[in-house]
Amino acid sequence: MRIATVEKTSKEKFTIGLRYEAPDLSVGETIASCIASVAAGGDVALDGNVVIDNNTISQSIKNGTDGTNSFVTFLVTTSGGSIYEDTIMVKVRNKSST
Repeated sequence: MRIATVEKTSKEKFTIGLRYEAPDLSVGETIASCIASVAAGGDVALDGNVVIDNNTISQSIKNGTDGTNSFVTFLVTTSGGSIYEDTIMVKVRNKSST
């Protein structure tokens, strides 16, 4: 399980993602499917569907409450039958206007 961290404001909407390569993928192996979800208690919203582009998965996110952390988990299945569950922690931090 990989855990990465990104930071956003509550008004931002952008794409997060992960790239898979050796040793996770064998020669010729590809990403067959991916499901994204937000862990209970998180209030960042998924916007649209997961995009699979070669060995990269991406998901657009939006919203969130200032000062909170949300965990976006990707459940990835490869063409070789491997299953990976990786998480990106999204910190929502509005910048002060001082």
